[in-house]
Amino acid sequence: MPQRVPIGPDAGKSSEPVVIRRPQRPCRQRLPGNCSCVALPPASLQSYDGNQLKACEDQNLTVYVAIPDKSKAIAAQGRFTRDRFSYDAGQDRHTCPQGKPLTLRGKPLQKNDKWISRYQSKTSDCSQCPLREQCLAEKAAARQITRWEHEAVAERHQQRMHQNPNRMKRRGVMVEHPFGTLKHRAGMHHFLMRGLAKCRGEFSLMAMAYNFTRILNILGVGALRGHCARRSENALKNAKYA
Repeated sequence: MPQRVPIGPDAGKSSEPVVIRRPQRPCRQRLPGNCSCVALPPASLQSYDGNQLKACEDQNLTVYVAIPDKSKAIAAQGRFTRDRFSYDAGQDRHTCPQGKPLTLRGKPLQKNDKWISRYQSKTSDCSQCPLREQCLAEKAAARQITRWEHEAVAERHQQRMHQNPNRMKRRGVMVEHPFGTLKHRAGMHHFLMRGLAKCRGEFSLMAMAYNFTRILNILGVGALRGHCARRSENALKNAKYA
């Protein structure tokens, strides 16, 4: 599990929670998959994932995650990207830039733990379309659009990202600072252990050391010593009456 740092990146200046994520740099023991973490808003996910966005929304958590652009190849060819096709939830269909419908075809298919539906235009509409070259691939007879069953979640997230463009910059300042400290001060460029469980333990120790240093920087040695003394006194009293 990721370690939640109870303080911000600048010593003595912030008390906002920060999430430390496992680094994805090449190492002797690579961690499989993408680590995903959720903290108090703004939450921090390692990478864009629709299922995780849905889980966060179900728990009333607001997240800000960079949205990957999967339409670069299509845009580079000069063809219409997916965002040019509007969706009508009432009729459950997409509409192309020329106003022609793309209707649901076949049954939903499961891919990457998601149920995906396929929408396709009519061949007759595309054959007579003046924008055919800007829409279809060279050998395609009709245009197809896929849609996740919870696509509305992703659309709300995209709208939230456009309305709050500075959130990602703020997240980068908060989250990347601990990694820089661990890398340059502690020399953590790769894991020394083998196996996922051991690498988790190794990083947890590094995160604990970072948190301890931050506490010393903010509270000071005297305040920490006083807190430890009070805990010791309470432990002695509890042992007396045990």
